[in-house]
Amino acid sequence: YNLQDLNHIENTPKLNFPSQEIIQPELVIRQVYRFNHIQFIIAKENDSFYKIAHDFNLELKDLQNYNDLNKSDKLTYGQKIYIQKKRRKALEPYHVVQKNETLKSISQLHGIRLTSLCKKNKLKIEDTLKIGDILFLRQTKKINE
Repeated sequence: YNLQDLNHIENTPKLNFPSQEIIQPELVIRQVYRFNHIQFIIAKENDSFYKIAHDFNLELKDLQNYNDLNKSDKLTYGQKIYIQKKRRKALEPYHVVQKNETLKSISQLHGIRLTSLCKKNKLKIEDTLKIGDILFLRQTKKINE
């Protein structure tokens, strides 16, 4: 209906309302991927952890926990961000450490919780890895391995 046509009181001037603009929210379609039975997205330019959490109706602290993030961590373009809790086991049985990999990056790569990865390999989160180290992703490392 048009507001100008709803003037029911006699002897009152009709008001000329400015035409109403209908503001359409910008619809952003985001590709959701699945790996190790967990949904994740790839960070876009100008993304933030808050924006991703908002887009997927998540609490910011949950998103940070799903990705083993600290409040000081920065989001980078192309980063894999899980929007569900990671698994205790990966699909692959093991991982051979490559140059510049960390426990955290391997955890994100395979969709396995950082704490689970550390427990399986009897490591601490702050431990450094050497190229060629073998990390178990499905079972716990035996003492003599």
